[in-house]
Amino acid sequence: MILGRKIDSIFILIFLILSVTICGAISEEKIVSSAKEIVALWENILSNNLDIVVYNPEMKYWHVNRLFLVNQSMYFTIKRTDSAGIPPQIMIHFSYNRWHNPRSNYANSNYEYENHILGFKTADDALSNTKNSDFEEVKYTYKELISRTVDILYVLENKTWLLQAGNDHFETLIGQHISESNNANTFKKVLSVPTK
Repeated sequence: MILGRKIDSIFILIFLILSVTICGAISEEKIVSSAKEIVALWENILSNNLDIVVYNPEMKYWHVNRLFLVNQSMYFTIKRTDSAGIPPQIMIHFSYNRWHNPRSNYANSNYEYENHILGFKTADDALSNTKNSDFEEVKYTYKELISRTVDILYVLENKTWLLQAGNDHFETLIGQHISESNNANTFKKVLSVPTK
């Protein structure tokens, strides 16, 4: 009976040590430094207009969404708990505006709406028509614009910050298109960011 308690105590102690090692091994300073690095990576992606190739399965055409930072504002929040086994989290936030090009004069898909062809037959066609004149701004009211914020969650795992998920705006505009071959290279650096 005593031997069993000792073994249980040893397992509990090992679990607590591992939990502290996994979650407590990174200082607040390193978390803030990592958050600043992640923000800088996203700012770099968005600084020259972020063009994301999108397939519309309902209309069966390709187009490009172009995202812009609103007021060049991007910031982060940090969530850290003292609970064992729960890693720290970084949340990146930014407001955006969006243009898209399905109404380009060079649209060539088989989808027609109000005597106008919308979208492109291929992703390459959509990407070939990204001059400013190919785009139209997606209009928002001021109230809608305030709520157009992307939130992106990162969780620490094995000394690397992994992009886990985001809010609905992130998923709709970015998340569901990250793996598209024409977009993958753009997002490669922000999917996982090692701590320094």
